[in-house]
Amino acid sequence: MTGLGWNTFTVTCTNRNYGLFDPARASFTLTVRDAAGRPYSESVTLDRGGTKTLSVSFAAEEAGKGEFQIAAANIR
Repeated sequence: MTGLGWNTFTVTCTNRNYGLFDPARASFTLTVRDAAGRPYSESVTLDRGGTKTLSVSFAAEEAGKGEFQIAAANIR
């Protein structure tokens, strides 16, 4: 549910690279759609192990049901 006015969605992404055969890089994308279906996205690629925070903010022009999606991919 997105409220009328300013909305912020935040996720923490972690690339756990423990050994020689673990993926060296990981890519993450956070996509949020407001009640009108407009997409807002942010992406990050982590080289080696590490943690980053993705944050998407937008001003909703109407309240209603929104959606979010988190996509992740390992890159060898």
